[in-house]
Amino acid sequence: MSTRELAYHVVDSLSEEKLQAFITLFADENEIARMETEMMANDSNALKFNSVEELFEELDSE
Repeated sequence: MSTRELAYHVVDSLSEEKLQAFITLFADENEIARMETEMMANDSNALKFNSVEELFEELDSE
């Protein structure tokens, strides 16, 4: 397991409250946005859309 994969595993194991506290201590707003983006991109359960139209169709169906 790479250091990066291990770091993601540790971060994923934190509760939302502890994760927020960790990020607040070590990151600025740009870093927080980057980390959230990477976590969403690596989430195999996240919805993926091929176009903005598909996204809006999904939002309209809810």
